[in-house]
Amino acid sequence: MPNPNPQGSTTTEDPPTLQEGLTQFLEAKAKGDDSGNYRRNAKRVITRWINWLEQRDIESFEQLDETVLAHYAEHLRRRVAANEAEATDGGIARSTAWTYYNTISAFLRWASKWGYLQENYARSGLAQESMPDRSTTQQSQQQFWTPDQREQILNYVNKRAHDAIDEKGLDAEIEARDRALVAVLAFTGVRGSEIFRSEHDNRTGRQGIRWRDVDLEEQTISVLGKNQQRQSAWLLEQAIPAVERYRTISDPPSDD
Repeated sequence: MPNPNPQGSTTTEDPPTLQEGLTQFLEAKAKGDDSGNYRRNAKRVITRWINWLEQRDIESFEQLDETVLAHYAEHLRRRVAANEAEATDGGIARSTAWTYYNTISAFLRWASKWGYLQENYARSGLAQESMPDRSTTQQSQQQFWTPDQREQILNYVNKRAHDAIDEKGLDAEIEARDRALVAVLAFTGVRGSEIFRSEHDNRTGRQGIRWRDVDLEEQTISVLGKNQQRQSAWLLEQAIPAVERYRTISDPPSDD
C-alpha cells in the first residue's frame, strides 16, 4: 500500500509503485484544478509512459535514473523523426514530444518533493540533450534574444536583484520583480503583450498576468493569446526560482 502522507513521515513502508504514485499525483492535483483538464491530460500521458516503462521491467521509482529518462527522450525523438519522414504509425510533432516530456517532468518533480526520487531526472543534462530540438515555431517564440544577449541580461538582473536584496531585504521588490519578468520572457514562449498591462488596451485579459495565472507546481502561466483564448505556456525550471523569490518578497494579499 502506498504511504498516504510520506512527507516528513518516519514510516518504514515501501514507496509506492509508479502506478500508485500516479494515483497520488492526480489526487493531489484534484485539490487545485477545478476544470480537470490538466488531470485528464496528465493521466493519459503518464499512463502511456508507465506502460512504456513496464515493457522494460521498470515499475518503481527506485528503478528510475537519468539514463532511463534519456532512453525515453530518445524514444520521443524517434517518433518525431517518424512524423517528419511521413511514416504512417507512431509519429508525433516536436511540440507534442515536448508536451509529453514536460508532463513527465512535472510528475517526477512532484515525486522528488515527496521523497520517492532523489531528484527530477527529467531535468538532467543527459535526458534533455536526448530530446529532439524544439520546432522552429517554438524556438522563435521562446528566444527573444540571442543566447549571448539572454545570458547578459539574465546576469545583469540577477546581480541587480542579489545586490538589492542584500542591501534592502524585503524592500527590494522592484529589482526582484524585474528579474522575475526577465526570467519569464527568457524561459517561456510568451510575448510581452501577453503579460504586461497597457493603459491603452482595455480588452478583457489584457490587464497583465496576476498570481492566479501562475502555477509554479505545474510550471505553467495562463495568458490570453493572439486568438483571444486563454492558453497555457510552459514555465521552464530555470525561471522558477526568480518567480518564487519575487512572490515571497512582494507577499501579495491575494492571487488577484
